Amino acid sequence: MMKKKLVALIAAVSVMAGSMTALAAPSSTAADVADTAVVPVASTTIGTSAMSGTEQKAMDYRSPAAIQAVAQSYGMTYEEVANNAVSSPAGIPAADVYAVSQGDKIQINGVASTQHVYLRKLTTKTPGYSQVKADIPEGAKLINVFNAILPVKDGNTVTVNFYLPKITGNEKLTVQQFSEGKWVTLTIKELRKNHVVLDLTKSGPVRFILN
Repeated sequence: MMKKKLVALIAAVSVMAGSMTALAAPSSTAADVADTAVVPVASTTIGTSAMSGTEQKAMDYRSPAAIQAVAQSYGMTYEEVANNAVSSPAGIPAADVYAVSQGDKIQINGVASTQHVYLRKLTTKTPGYSQVKADIPEGAKLINVFNAILPVKDGNTVTVNFYLPKITGNEKLTVQQFSEGKWVTLTIKELRKNHVVLDLTKSGPVRFILN
């Protein structure tokens, strides 16, 4: 009888220990979730742009192999892709270039987002590639041109704070986007030292001109 009671007691203690262990198991921390969570390219309510899986890995997951692959496909340096910048656009003398990168979080339809506007060099397949220097006023200087690929479908308004370290804020600057076969002048929302803020409603080539 005593033996049966002892066995029952040991069994009860084991069950209690197991329950306590389960209760004591630590839950995932915010850092754990951040390390393992899949970062969406864009909200499903506003659609996504046609970014390749390699592009997404390059920007969202910082994969060195993906960054290198993207760099090779656009004729960019590893550093340009890693920093989401264009600092050596083709066809522009190095002395004239103002490097451009995304300078702060973007806003999508007025709401702050952690997504990116992907900045890429133009390739021969990019619309407007052969017209990069078309219709630039005499005496004006092209300082950068790049393909701005939005993280959402065309038609949404994406506010982008472009970072240009050489800008003083006192320049007479024109920003244009190639659309439907021609360069269309965009409204500059804000121009200040090192920064140019624009609203983009579609992906496509963007050029900066100093007048």
